[in-house]
Amino acid sequence: MATIGYLTTTQFDFGAIRLVSGECQRLGIRHPLVVTDTGIRASGLLDRLREALDPVLGFEVFDGTPPNPTEAAVLAALVSNCVS
Repeated sequence: MATIGYLTTTQFDFGAIRLVSGECQRLGIRHPLVVTDTGIRASGLLDRLREALDPVLGFEVFDGTPPNPTEAAVLAALVSNCVS
């Protein structure tokens, strides 16, 4: 499995999606927010992520990300997923 380490760690290879639950656990993430765009949702990749994630985690999805994300897109994701 190839790994790139910088400010974040990126793991990539065939089947790397199966690592996502373990990475969430390692990082203490109990309810992840998946930030993506409508094209990824339409492609079925989000369904593959849902299958790979531990069902206990669950996750929220923000798919309003434009092709070149802006600060406004980040704020929109934050506002749409705020928990009071």
